[in-house]
Amino acid sequence: MPTPKTTNPVVRFRVGIRLPDWASSLNSRLFEGLLDFQRTAGSMELHFDQPSGGDLPPVVIDESWNGDGLIVYRHTKREAQHGKGAASRS
Repeated sequence: MPTPKTTNPVVRFRVGIRLPDWASSLNSRLFEGLLDFQRTAGSMELHFDQPSGGDLPPVVIDESWNGDGLIVYRHTKREAQHGKGAASRS
């Protein structure tokens, strides 16, 4: 399992989430799984590549995003290669 990229003394995995707007009906099942993971395995810091209406600064989830994992509908070849490199370093 990779080491979380955080300076917080509490172990927290940084996970980027980029899903299409039309997938919102499926999100409840996804978030139930994320909650189950947090209850049993550890905490996560979730970063969303979604419009927030200006409440939060935008986060771009792409091949240059730096975190511990991605949850995306479709990834690019560059994002997949970046993820494979991170997995092989752990």
